[in-house]
Amino acid sequence: MIYNNIYLFQLNVGKFTCTQFQFAATTAQTTMNKAIQSMSASVQVNMTLNYSKDCPAG
Repeated sequence: MIYNNIYLFQLNVGKFTCTQFQFAATTAQTTMNKAIQSMSASVQVNMTLNYSKDCPAG
């Protein structure tokens, strides 16, 4: 269920600004257990690479 939500969020991340996405990912990590935090961090890195062109430099 959580993985599906992250996947759907990944599909729709283009609708959010880079700042909003980073805030949401950071907020979600504070309530997740360590294993899910690791998965979330990996997803965040992948999204950052995939959507870096949409994020402001710096």
